Amino acid sequence: MNWKIRVQNPAFWIGMVIGICGIIGTYFGITAPDLTSWQIVTDTLGAAIACPYVVGLVVIYILGFFVDLSTIGWKDSTVTKEKTSIDQTAEDIVKAKLQQEAEAPIVKNLVETPVTNVVQPIVAEVVAPINPQVIA
Repeated sequence: MNWKIRVQNPAFWIGMVIGICGIIGTYFGITAPDLTSWQIVTDTLGAAIACPYVVGLVVIYILGFFVDLSTIGWKDSTVTKEKTSIDQTAEDIVKAKLQQEAEAPIVKNLVETPVTNVVQPIVAEVVAPINPQVIA
């Protein structure tokens, strides 16, 4: 997962806080008018941390929050993994990938293909009719 990109997104943090507060508030029956002092807020948070059931609900929520529903399993999409900035779009990533792939075969052939691999099949085709044992 591309954690650097996720934590840069304000929507990630807003959704996380709203969800956790919703779980805690629902379990303890807290409504907006009940939040009249910081003492009530801290007491409620303390009670939530002390309750294994609420902690379990929050953990399950957090695990579900990290799943990318547009992919199979728990992994991010290839595009998301390749992002280096929150401002990059999927289109930017795909264009860069296509450009790399277009340039890669030229470099790969120049670097990885030895001359003998190119010449040897040609020699074998020419010599084969004369001496069949040359083909190996």
